[in-house]
Amino acid sequence: MQVWLGIDAGGAHSKILALDQSHKIIKSLEGPSVQLSKQNLEDSVVRLCTLIDRMISTIPSPEVNGIGIGVSGGGRKFICKKLTNQLEMHYPNIPIDVKSNGETAHLQAFGEKDGILITAGSGTIVTGRCGNRWERAGGFGYLIGDWGSGYMMGQDFLKYIAGTLELSPNSSWAALLQDRYNLGSIEDLLEAVYVNKLSPNKFTPLLLELAAKGNKACSRILNDHLQQLAKQVFWVQQKLPQDVNAFSFTGSHATQIFYQKQLKSHILKIIPEAKWIDDCKEPALGAFRLIYGNGVKKK
Repeated sequence: MQVWLGIDAGGAHSKILALDQSHKIIKSLEGPSVQLSKQNLEDSVVRLCTLIDRMISTIPSPEVNGIGIGVSGGGRKFICKKLTNQLEMHYPNIPIDVKSNGETAHLQAFGEKDGILITAGSGTIVTGRCGNRWERAGGFGYLIGDWGSGYMMGQDFLKYIAGTLELSPNSSWAALLQDRYNLGSIEDLLEAVYVNKLSPNKFTPLLLELAAKGNKACSRILNDHLQQLAKQVFWVQQKLPQDVNAFSFTGSHATQIFYQKQLKSHILKIIPEAKWIDDCKEPALGAFRLIYGNGVKKK
């Protein structure tokens, strides 16, 4: 069976699709996160190869004609090239194309048309295209931080919670942390983050929930982030050779209703002509389109 594999290797989890030449999805699998900015290259290669091998093992007599991958942390070309070289050592007879997950999701959202895609999950990146010109903003990774990202918003939320617990150990925040995360004190919180490696990203859903209910501190954190992210969207639009006013969203936070509504309001303040198309809900299809559209023959 001739198949092409499309992979969305995200910072929260990965998804692989196997499709035939009629673009029919044959099989779908999920796997662990792949984040080039946080993992070493070898770990990312192992995770991707494990996911690819799992998929191949489920398909009767597979003939894999290509593998397209959109990867978190792949915004710099040299990083994608290194990952491609390593994967080609494992699959020497299969064409492989690796791009940032912003580019592959853009391909799924807009096809070959112009548009600006806002990707917001554990990290954020704004990817704009006008003809053959690509521009981007963000995608700096967790050490520098991305405005509006789950990781950086979670960090700011944790700073606020930790400071509050330090002053008022028996405040309502302590009860809330106990209820949601089984963390009863600031010591429990520090142990969870530094010893058990609980990601700040895990606290962001609570931040969004409380902001939607009108909590002032959470609303301030969210709006500070989204105001800066909206500025990055504007910068991308301004760097493109012509005005591009078609916008789409992808990622676990960008497609969350309250987050998206708030971000749209900030964008419309500086780009009143902005028009919204459907969210990109299956970015792995963009990775398939990347490799299938290249028309690469098997080596």
